[in-house]
Amino acid sequence: MNCKKSEIYMMQHFDKTIKPANASKLMKHVLICEKCRELYLTFDESMDFAAENNLTEAPSGFTDSVMAMIPQKKDYSPAVFRAVWAFCAIVFGIVLALLFNPENYYIVQNITGIIDSASVFITSATLLFAAVTGTLLFVLHSGEKAKV
Repeated sequence: MNCKKSEIYMMQHFDKTIKPANASKLMKHVLICEKCRELYLTFDESMDFAAENNLTEAPSGFTDSVMAMIPQKKDYSPAVFRAVWAFCAIVFGIVLALLFNPENYYIVQNITGIIDSASVFITSATLLFAAVTGTLLFVLHSGEKAKV
């Protein structure tokens, strides 16, 4: 058994929720591992001190007062992020069509008459950046509400 697992078993031991087989593994590990033995003894002393001084229960209303101090965060619907993602995906598709299909590029250039190669590149790069940003927003916030 490793020390990390031992710590989990120690918590279960002192909470009196450990299975007998795991208690046996814990005791064997504590006997051979000095670090875990020290931690076990520290926990044991702390539990004894708490019991002797009647510190096993939190004061009434403690949880409510702590929770009241935590600022409430607003939840925003992921629909906004999906809308941004959808818009960016459409723009991304248009940019790809312009960049990788020269026929479309020349059609756009001939229709407008004012688009030159530099402006198409800059516009495409900007739109590509917006599409990637929107996609990242979607991936980061998909399936859960964004917390701001």
